[in-house]
Amino acid sequence: MNVTNSEINRSEKKVVRTEEKCGKNSSLKEWKKMKLYLASTLCWHYPLEEVLKIAYETGFEGVEVWAEHVWFHETLPEKIKYTKEKYNLDLTFHAASWDLNLCSLNKGIQLQSVKEVERSMELAKAIGANNVTVSPGRRTLTSEWTPWHFESLIQNLRFLADRAQRLQITLSLEHTKHERKEFMTHPISINSILDHLPEKVMTTFDISNVPLYENPLVYYEKMKRINKIHLSDATTNTYHTPLGTGQIDLSSILPTILKTNAPIVMEGYDESEGCEVLQANLRYLYPYMPKEEIKSVQYIL
Repeated sequence: MNVTNSEINRSEKKVVRTEEKCGKNSSLKEWKKMKLYLASTLCWHYPLEEVLKIAYETGFEGVEVWAEHVWFHETLPEKIKYTKEKYNLDLTFHAASWDLNLCSLNKGIQLQSVKEVERSMELAKAIGANNVTVSPGRRTLTSEWTPWHFESLIQNLRFLADRAQRLQITLSLEHTKHERKEFMTHPISINSILDHLPEKVMTTFDISNVPLYENPLVYYEKMKRINKIHLSDATTNTYHTPLGTGQIDLSSILPTILKTNAPIVMEGYDESEGCEVLQANLRYLYPYMPKEEIKSVQYIL
């Protein structure tokens, strides 16, 4: 995802409009209660031990570690666990999803995808992250194939749920973007597949994946078993943009999610050395957060 400077600058202007809708003073107490986590992919330039340091110094309660991030930087699980304990941070996890399809028509791809998610869960367990988000698969062909893919996904998720139980971690299924070939996009489809899975399988609610023409709060209230929230903005062309740069009506859902006990993960992807997207997000949230609890990433780096 490429984010322009103009998009980042717009996040500062939207702060005022959101304050007017939510009320700056009334929101401060709610922000203090929020369990705000940092997605490691917002600091892709850095290995995980550095990402955890950034999260600690910036005031986050924890980090959502992405499997691909660990593998790309070849960070040892022991180093992640040591750094986690050093800074007293909580960890959640996002299983491998890039290039994968858990219900591919190609059985070889389907099998390897299951193996990669299983490997992700083992890594999560090794670093002390017990909440693992999994992205569902998508159709290989047309919509007529949806029932076939649905059944394949159920079978593989049942296997992974059993593996998660043995590892004593929680599997959390994420709804996907409304794009061609995606079929796990709506609370109805997510809730439907949950009916075929163990009760311990939970869901990850991603605000950016809600269509712009829908109310994100309605999606949130309809979806069952939510135990993690992904927070970012979106435009008609780009998902997971910095907060305040997109078209999502964040004010419609922020007052509700701020009261939840579930981890709220600041999500996105940024390769820059200065973590510009993270800084834009912090500028957006700054008016709502206790000043002593948040610092400047630029100062840290």
